[in-house]
Amino acid sequence: MPDHRTALACLVVLWLALLPNATAQADALAACRQLATMRAVQAALPAATLANPSQFADLRAATKALGSGPAAAALVPSLQALLSLQPQLEDAHQALRDISQQSDQWLTPAEDLQKALLLTKSSHTQQAASAQLVMLTQRLGKSATRLLIPGNLEAESVYLLGKDKSVFADLLKALHEGSKALALPAVTHTQAKKPLEALLEQQTQRQERINQVLNSLQALIADRELHLRLQAPLRAEVARLQPLCGAR
Repeated sequence: MPDHRTALACLVVLWLALLPNATAQADALAACRQLATMRAVQAALPAATLANPSQFADLRAATKALGSGPAAAALVPSLQALLSLQPQLEDAHQALRDISQQSDQWLTPAEDLQKALLLTKSSHTQQAASAQLVMLTQRLGKSATRLLIPGNLEAESVYLLGKDKSVFADLLKALHEGSKALALPAVTHTQAKKPLEALLEQQTQRQERINQVLNSLQALIADRELHLRLQAPLRAEVARLQPLCGAR
């Protein structure tokens, strides 16, 4: 009987000796899992932007995996706010793609109008206006393309897109109807009216696409701000978890 008691006591002592190691291993395992999740959020975050709205799925999955711990409580509200912007960013992304791709289609009638006005010896103001339309078709396309590049989102770029849209519309209307304010007589020559009418037919879709981007400006700014806000706490949490996990 004393032998049994001695053996039991030895087992208890051994269990007590192993318990801290088991607890430490469990804590390290939990830290490693949390570290992997934080790194998944870090990896998905840069891709989930205006330039890559389809990548929000990875960020959504990583956010869900964060769980409900203290670190998650600090990060999840901003992540959820970012995820809620996905529909607006997808709409703006598609509108920018359309503008970028269609700018060459706008260029053709603009160049035809410019040539026609030169051949018919139209007024210098009409020729200057048509030359500006040619330039604007390309600048609108370039502005849209630039905004689709990750890291290139700036309010100034969106503002320029809106400004060019207004100038384009004013010039187009002046050439069609005439404008005393711009000292532009209406285009009357048949050879020049055909490409002008082609530009007018494109105008509704052009305005709609650009307005779609302008109406998303607040979402675009919020997207950038949320990305910046999340970077520091994510880096801090990864740095905290690495020694607990024994990772680098």
